[in-house]
Amino acid sequence: MTRLVVARLLLLLTVAFCAIDAAILVVFPRGVFPGEFGIPGYQLMLGLGEGVTGYLVAARRPRTPVGWALLIAGVAISFSGAAHEIALASPAGTVRDLGAWLDAWPWAVNTGALLFAFFRFPDGQPVGRGWRRIEGAALAFVGLGWFLSAFVPGRILSSGLENPFGWSALASLPPSATNAPASPATLLAAASLIVRYRRSRGVERLQLKWLVSSVAVIGLAALAMVSSPVIAPALVPYVQIGLATVTVLIPISIGIAVLRYRLYDIDVLINRALVYGATTAGIAIAFFAGIVVLQSLLRPLTSGSELAVAASTLVSFALFQPLRRRIQDAVDRRFYRSRYDAARTLDAFSVQLRDEVDLDAVRAELVSAVRDTVQPAHASVWLR
Repeated sequence: MTRLVVARLLLLLTVAFCAIDAAILVVFPRGVFPGEFGIPGYQLMLGLGEGVTGYLVAARRPRTPVGWALLIAGVAISFSGAAHEIALASPAGTVRDLGAWLDAWPWAVNTGALLFAFFRFPDGQPVGRGWRRIEGAALAFVGLGWFLSAFVPGRILSSGLENPFGWSALASLPPSATNAPASPATLLAAASLIVRYRRSRGVERLQLKWLVSSVAVIGLAALAMVSSPVIAPALVPYVQIGLATVTVLIPISIGIAVLRYRLYDIDVLINRALVYGATTAGIAIAFFAGIVVLQSLLRPLTSGSELAVAASTLVSFALFQPLRRRIQDAVDRRFYRSRYDAARTLDAFSVQLRDEVDLDAVRAELVSAVRDTVQPAHASVWLR
């Protein structure tokens, strides 16, 4: 009962900070502040995601530290969000300076709690002997990041405001140095997940698939954020919005995995993501390549009309289904080989069943098909 009370108090703190964040955004609506990361209110979204998921996990699995880590992360990021909005809504002065500083360092607490959850996911135990020391090293890196975030002078990365409590002794460090210690800590946590995944079987592997899939999506978004200033500078704000939004996938995936709600849907989700993601990329490439090629071919006849765009659009629509089927077949063959082989076996059995008239032969083929697809310990057919 005491643990449940503590979990409720942590969730109430998260909700209270999120309420302050939302109230300021409603009373003082604003756009993106110059130098600000993400979109207004994304800490609110992430804080609620971590806090609610952490409470559900802690209430149902109180001995698992994963839920408690999410609760601490939710309090930290929602507190940071409230301080963030207070700083940006206040005029220059003490309140703004204090709010900016209180926004600068809770990120490290949130990161440390999430990385600890990664180390102990999903059963609350370390991967193996010696990993507690690795956890300690990772959290030490996070602690260094907290110190640098709090006291490195210059622009605060989350809000774009100046750090009012920066130490002159650290003035030689760039503001980006505050994020540097999180990189080795993240790599250690990723190594923990990889080792655990290689050793996992059954339900535990499905649980890890949920978390690894969400981390992969966030990794792609982070890669896009790093590369977009070089490839497409105009898209940087939108990429930041996307990265800030998809971070909520981590607590959601942890909650699904630990509580085992719709746990077995992960393979279907990954399959659909691979198929439709690759199909969308292929159609986009075909569409833009078609525009370039058709415009060069039709320019003498169309005199700059939109015929090339219309033709490319029609070609893209015509390519969608054939391309999707080919990509689905390739994904099943590469990542779901057993399912692919089972489908092929059933197709072959259906063809043979149409032509076979001997009952004993049909029975033998049926047993063979069941063994190849379902792989039971024993299979037999009884006929009256």
